[in-house]
Amino acid sequence: MSESLDYQCACPAQVCNAIVDLRELYEYQSNCLKDSETDHKMHASIAAGAAISHAALEACLQEILELEGWDPVLLNLPDSLKGKPIR
Repeated sequence: MSESLDYQCACPAQVCNAIVDLRELYEYQSNCLKDSETDHKMHASIAAGAAISHAALEACLQEILELEGWDPVLLNLPDSLKGKPIR
């Protein structure tokens, strides 16, 4: 997230933030399974939706990193984006 902000483009960081939020939502819902069957099904459904959304955004982030030429291991800002004008 911090690397993407170095070139004044918040878009990759927004995807990262959404992934973090979905992880928190999934964890909360997984730990919030109540005693009633309805509560259990509701929280399980929300957790499943979060998991599906998380997978989609992880794939999106991977595509962003590939398109922009990020190092997939170190996640360093590519030289081509350093000094890029503010959008």
